[in-house]
Amino acid sequence: MLQSVEAQPLPGRALPQSGIEDLCSHYFGLGIEVKLRRDGKVFQPSKAGLAFGEYLLSNVTIEEKMGDILEIGTGSGALAILLAIAGARNVVATDINQHIIDVARANYGIAQRDFRSLQGGRSPHLRFLVSNLFDSRDLENRRFDLIFFNPPGWRTPDDPELFRTICEDSYYSMFEGDQTVTRFLQQVGRYLKPNGRVLIGLNSIVGIQSVIAAYKEWEAKHALWEFDFTIRQKNAIELMLYNDHWKKNGDLIRNQLLLWKQRGLSHFSHHNDHSEWFYEITEIQNIT
Repeated sequence: MLQSVEAQPLPGRALPQSGIEDLCSHYFGLGIEVKLRRDGKVFQPSKAGLAFGEYLLSNVTIEEKMGDILEIGTGSGALAILLAIAGARNVVATDINQHIIDVARANYGIAQRDFRSLQGGRSPHLRFLVSNLFDSRDLENRRFDLIFFNPPGWRTPDDPELFRTICEDSYYSMFEGDQTVTRFLQQVGRYLKPNGRVLIGLNSIVGIQSVIAAYKEWEAKHALWEFDFTIRQKNAIELMLYNDHWKKNGDLIRNQLLLWKQRGLSHFSHHNDHSEWFYEITEIQNIT
């Protein structure tokens, strides 16, 4: 069954503070620890996001670190900051509103001492932009060696208005994953360098095959580029009910999940009364 648990969006350790800041710390490896401000209006790294960060740390190439990297949907800024600390020279990170970007910039400021200690005093160029996917004018003529994205994870419900009534505004975007990923795929090709690649974290609840099929249909009509999709890592993660609205309407959410599963749109497993979805880190390359 779908377990009702208290959401723990920041599984890292809390840091004692003498001031008013409330910080949390995440250790990714190689001695790199990213410290973040807690903010109820900004998505913090989930277990999936932390898995994505660990994958990036071990798989981003030297050539990509020396080149240009773009993160879409940076949230707290944790992954962009992680790559910057790890040696990436030129990183741009975006999200949809100014408050999110302000929090990410503040987290970047917290990390400055880490840059100095790990990189011999050199700070990378890490820039944060307000942008809904690629709509910022600052991205118009840019091309990147690596673009990565940890998108919203759930499909759009069959009755989105009903789900809107039970979800807080800050969580509703999670139910637009299929639409968001499809738009991302339709746009991302024009921002890649000739040998560039995309890394995206896909939730098995989003309906991965239906999203790829929708993109392929668009691709056939426009003939701009052709993508190859390769799964690089799959992580099983426990399903969670994130807030009181979700817990109160757990049966409704569970029934929607089961309906998607029956229709072959979403995939998750059951083990000992627990449900798990799959976080699939996928590489996308242009093969035209």
